[in-house]
Amino acid sequence: MRNPKAWNKTVLYAVISISAMYILMGATGYLYYGKQVKAPIFLSMGKNGGATVGLILITAHVLLAAPIYLCSFAMEQERVLKFDAMAPGKQFLGRLVLRGAIVIGLTLIAMFVPYFKRLMSVFGAISNSIIIFLVPIFCHYKLFGRQNRSITSHVVSLLIVILGFFVLFVGSFVAIKELLDAIVSGETI
Repeated sequence: MRNPKAWNKTVLYAVISISAMYILMGATGYLYYGKQVKAPIFLSMGKNGGATVGLILITAHVLLAAPIYLCSFAMEQERVLKFDAMAPGKQFLGRLVLRGAIVIGLTLIAMFVPYFKRLMSVFGAISNSIIIFLVPIFCHYKLFGRQNRSITSHVVSLLIVILGFFVLFVGSFVAIKELLDAIVSGETI
């Protein structure tokens, strides 16, 4: 950020805009499909162009976002394994093997872990609410402290933290309930 003092406004605008998008999509889904709405929304749309575009966009998002996390994870493992101390040829081969093993391992997990889709919903509900709502506020307070702030700033931060915990608990509850329902009903995907 060019202006670190604008952090509160940045977080506030980010939370408001993302929340507005989610509320808009959720409300639209419930208004149109009622209680039969599915997540993600394109599953409720049947087999048509809109559903196909939604599936393509979600797939593209996952394929384009995954390397960011995978590279960060791989680079941390390379640091732990001291790849920098290796000769360039060994370093390249080591990275190739390590990164290939990570991708193959994740693919096997996705293919063979039962209820993987439901487990990912649980992990997503927990991690997304923490990353989106809680971590920015706690990091901001850790970096800049609590002194020299207006009451409004503290109130907004508190409201974001409360919203974050609400999303964490509700999202986790729903995701865990869906996982348990899938296990009880014998669903395999």
